[in-house]
Amino acid sequence: MRTPRKPIIELTISAVLDRMTPGVIYTVTDVARWFGIRPQLTRPTLNDMHHKGILERRRCIDKTFGFMKPKSTEKHDPTIATAPVHVRLDGVLTGYDAEMRTRMQLALMARTR
Repeated sequence: MRTPRKPIIELTISAVLDRMTPGVIYTVTDVARWFGIRPQLTRPTLNDMHHKGILERRRCIDKTFGFMKPKSTEKHDPTIATAPVHVRLDGVLTGYDAEMRTRMQLALMARTR
């Protein structure tokens, strides 16, 4: 009978989060490799993190489930929209006529007859 291997790094929530990149899906096997232990030992920790809302559970390409660190762990409060502000331009727009003239000439040159 084999003796179980000691983990390279202790499997903790902070250790898992430090290794994960936000937006990337990791399988249970990927996380187990980081710590040098079997995937069966990492699954309960990842499931607990998912139930606490720390990780999101996503489907991988090969129809297995993986875990993803959300892109932003902060809770965003909804902002209150303000009334739209209308800007009134009374001044002279410099270069606007010349720009429109060159665009018109370019369009006429590219036009087929």
